[in-house]
Amino acid sequence: MNPNYKKIASLLTVVLLISFISCQQKKVVVEEIESVELTQNTVESFAGLIVNALLLNNPGVFNEAFDKAYVRQQISDNSIVYSALDAEFGQLFFESNFRLGDKSLDVINRGGDFRFLKYYEKDGEHHVVFRNYLDYGLKIDDYIVDTVKGKIMIKDGFNYISSTTFVNQVRCNMLFDIMNRTNPEGGTKYFGQIRELLYQRNGREALRILEENRAVMEEYPLYKQYYLQSLMQVNPQRYLAQLDEMDGQALDHRSALLYKFLFAVNTGAVVEAEEIAIELIEFTGDDPIYLFMFGVANFHAGDYEAALYCYENALTGMRMIWDIWYGCLQCYRKLDDRENFDKTLEAGKELYGLNDTELQEIAKNLNFATANFE
Repeated sequence: MNPNYKKIASLLTVVLLISFISCQQKKVVVEEIESVELTQNTVESFAGLIVNALLLNNPGVFNEAFDKAYVRQQISDNSIVYSALDAEFGQLFFESNFRLGDKSLDVINRGGDFRFLKYYEKDGEHHVVFRNYLDYGLKIDDYIVDTVKGKIMIKDGFNYISSTTFVNQVRCNMLFDIMNRTNPEGGTKYFGQIRELLYQRNGREALRILEENRAVMEEYPLYKQYYLQSLMQVNPQRYLAQLDEMDGQALDHRSALLYKFLFAVNTGAVVEAEEIAIELIEFTGDDPIYLFMFGVANFHAGDYEAALYCYENALTGMRMIWDIWYGCLQCYRKLDDRENFDKTLEAGKELYGLNDTELQEIAKNLNFATANFE
């Protein structure tokens, strides 16, 4: 045999051997990845990675945590959505639904808070509950996770405010964006009008538009939110009765509880806020934000010492956020506690990078004499 042929044959043998070993190694890795089981530890680690990434200013982990292929398949049952998915604008609309990391990071950067609350398993499905807090409002998401190509990913879920599943929210968002683009004079135009009316505190006109155009609007989860906001402005005495009527019908019970809790907090109904919080905790798991919100209820009820107690104890389980800091200032002002007011105000320099002028402006807005700053 030609010596050159022998060299070539030897090289081919080495290459094939390396390729075989490489394939075996890849096979082992794939088998190891696919053998990952959904357990409380693995799912809680998945949720922890999302929270830690956000605290490190990285929204990408949460953005990429969703099984987009599964969601896309599910929402394709709507012919309008299905037709748009292959178009460039449709794909952009679709992708916009998975920027939950960006939205949660924005909440944190605006003085709010994001937290993983609870893992549980029900009917063979594994759940993680996350909570966003911003401006005395709560957004709670109960996600269902599964393994997808060896990775734990979010497949579906339930949002307490919209009272619908994650998949249906994406479906409705897509439908809304498509119809708004292709038929801007259709039913979607009313949502913009209502949003502006609610901002202007003209709930009566908003409610009229909602009721007159129910047929073309109520398929969107946003309809229920705007309806309740309008009712709150027009007839708050009717609000709780309306929630009771919607409970288990237009609203999931968890959603009705959250709306009732926020109403109780913001109207200073201390006993009701505590009772509803206890019931909510059965679904969401415990959360120091409930203690803070209970403090807000006490503040509105005029019990400033109780409010302070709640704020201070909430901080044993969560980081300082703007509303707790400012809430403490409000309480010290109401109690005419100059010493603690000044001390808390001064802490704003380290907490939020505020300068003396900004702190003096806050003191002025709270009708407290300008403090002496070093």
